[in-house]
Amino acid sequence: MPAIPAILKPYQNGASKTRIIAGAIALAAIIEYVIAEAITAIAWKNPPYNYAHYFISDLGVSGPPVTFQGRFIYSPIYYVMNSAFFIEGVLAIAAALLLRQLFTSKTGRVTLPVLAILHGIGMFGVAIVHGSPDTMDKPIGAVHVIGASLAIILGNVECIIAGIAARRFGAPQWYKNYSVFTGVIGLLGLVALLTLRSIPPGITERISVYSIIGWDITTGIFLLGALNRAKT
Repeated sequence: MPAIPAILKPYQNGASKTRIIAGAIALAAIIEYVIAEAITAIAWKNPPYNYAHYFISDLGVSGPPVTFQGRFIYSPIYYVMNSAFFIEGVLAIAAALLLRQLFTSKTGRVTLPVLAILHGIGMFGVAIVHGSPDTMDKPIGAVHVIGASLAIILGNVECIIAGIAARRFGAPQWYKNYSVFTGVIGLLGLVALLTLRSIPPGITERISVYSIIGWDITTGIFLLGALNRAKT
């Protein structure tokens, strides 16, 4: 039997294998977000949804067709995207709380779960308050803006912190580098979204969001793979 991967040493020392598996599955399951986005975008017709020029949250706007900020918005199955926002928040929080036992430092056991919880709360805000004329022109629109900011900024910071903390619990070098790189790229995508008008906003926004989604899925699969190797 090969040595257990260093990343799972806490499991060898008594951490719950069930909790690790559940946390890893929760992260991997965030692939539902990408699937839901694709399904909702396909349902958006006349004109078809444009990934480069429309915001992700446009897919969650309910109601009749409307023109807002120069974009014609009509998402027939908006509830699918809003459900995906909410589920992603739940899964991210659940995974962080389940996997905190893998860390021995305060950074991993406290900071990462706090970041994940705030990220999840941000996703809840995006899911509940849509980015439409009915909300964005009123005080309640701040819930959507603050929620999106929490989700994007803290989600990417979580990737970076996880990469730094991973050095202390035996993760391979590629995972450390990948986590930090992904978070930095995501934050740069957000900066580009706010400052560069020459790049379509849908592209820069997706850079800042997909960095988090990709890291979640990759981390979940990586942990499940490590567990499988530990059993063989």
